[in-house]
Amino acid sequence: MAKTPLLVTALLLVLHSFLHPVMVNADEAPLVKAIEVRYVGPALIDREKILAFISTKPGARLYPHGFDEDIKRLHGTGEIANARILSEQTKGGVNIIVVVECRALYGGTRFVGNTKFNDKKLARLMKLKPGQTVDETSILTSRREILELYRKSGYPDASASYQIEPPDAQALSWVTFTIEEKSPGNLRQVSFTGNAQLSSAQLKEAMTQKEKGLQNLFRTGGRTDAESIARDVKAIELLYRNYGFFDARVAKVHKIRVDPTHHDLVITIDEGKVYQVSDVEVSGAKALSLDKDLASRLKTQSGKPFSNQDLEDDMQMILEYYHSKGYVDATVTPRLVAPGEKTQAKMAGKVKSSSD
Repeated sequence: MAKTPLLVTALLLVLHSFLHPVMVNADEAPLVKAIEVRYVGPALIDREKILAFISTKPGARLYPHGFDEDIKRLHGTGEIANARILSEQTKGGVNIIVVVECRALYGGTRFVGNTKFNDKKLARLMKLKPGQTVDETSILTSRREILELYRKSGYPDASASYQIEPPDAQALSWVTFTIEEKSPGNLRQVSFTGNAQLSSAQLKEAMTQKEKGLQNLFRTGGRTDAESIARDVKAIELLYRNYGFFDARVAKVHKIRVDPTHHDLVITIDEGKVYQVSDVEVSGAKALSLDKDLASRLKTQSGKPFSNQDLEDDMQMILEYYHSKGYVDATVTPRLVAPGEKTQAKMAGKVKSSSD
């Protein structure tokens, strides 16, 4: 994480020992005699530009309630790291001192610990260009892209930390990234437990990450990072729902390292019960009838196991029928009635068009 330079902190403490925050009784508002700009660190922004954001002007009465907005505007430029407005008693009134710490200019990036990718490749992911104001949001975006590059290359456990160095004599700050690549994590083999109703081959087919095998003998295998595993968990649970297993879930994913570059996954399934469709209702359908137009075309049928995919296909079929009749604003809203103790679910769909 970025660290505030110790020199900056020390200078701010020195300033605070001589100056005071602006605290004035409105009934006794003094005259502002002068406004001064003082810099903590390099003066990278012109004094006139800073003063343009200060609403109080010399010769006016001091009403400090507007200074909060002045500071917000200064920070809004993206060029100010810290700002504070202080007062100093003087003959016949007060002087206002605007203390600013300018954001340093970006000098470049150094990388430590990277062996998989060279500095040039990683530097291309940096969102900042030399001479631009150092922006930590851009640095965080670059960090995410660096980690994504490693993840896609089979390094799911790689980490990257950074430090923004204090400005040098040219007022340039360098960013140092420390990379911990750790061991690659390619998928070698997947096995399942608890899957009595769906075969391991069916579950593997639903997964986006494929194990290393005869069909991809010369590939490294799928990835085993948390994001890829989470996607495949959702795909497996959706497959079960397409077969009527409302309550099915992946109870556990156990990742086992088998060699320096590969993992095995053991996925435990809690299948639950299979639910069948007890009844199908369609309300709000004025341009068609359930019996004449829909019954024979619906995939969701009473007595069949419920399937999310069948339901989506039925919704699309009804929409296309309405659109063909000129009802371009028609919508279809499915509603599943809670099955209760019995392993049966009721599907009730509502059709609505702009003429309703």
